[in-house]
Amino acid sequence: MVKHIRENITREAELNELDIKIALLVKNQISLEEVVHLTSKRIREKEGEENHGNSFSLKALDKESRARLELYQNLFYLLQTQPIYLAKTMFSINKKSGSAFNKTMEGVVLALYGYAQNTREEYLLLNFIKVKKSHF
Repeated sequence: MVKHIRENITREAELNELDIKIALLVKNQISLEEVVHLTSKRIREKEGEENHGNSFSLKALDKESRARLELYQNLFYLLQTQPIYLAKTMFSINKKSGSAFNKTMEGVVLALYGYAQNTREEYLLLNFIKVKKSHF
């Protein structure tokens, strides 16, 4: 279990780094060649280690996909940093669906906050819980 947690933390750090590079790429602050070079290098290293054959390439992202990716990044950032939106949504849906909804939303919230594996996500999750309890 500890090994998997460490692997997840490492992958999360790499994912965060890729997110930053993608955001910079979208804002044209770094060149596409730099991102593709670094990404493809990591993919080759991982494929050598895991031999899964799954690859992620920024070449596959067209302008519309990049815009959609940035919008998703903004959405998740907003949901994490402004927990009132998520809390209100959960409260409204919970009125209609009942207890079956609670299990699903528990998984969604934990995934949104990265299972509180680092201090930032833990802080944001605690803020969400505080807002949810104080408002509802």
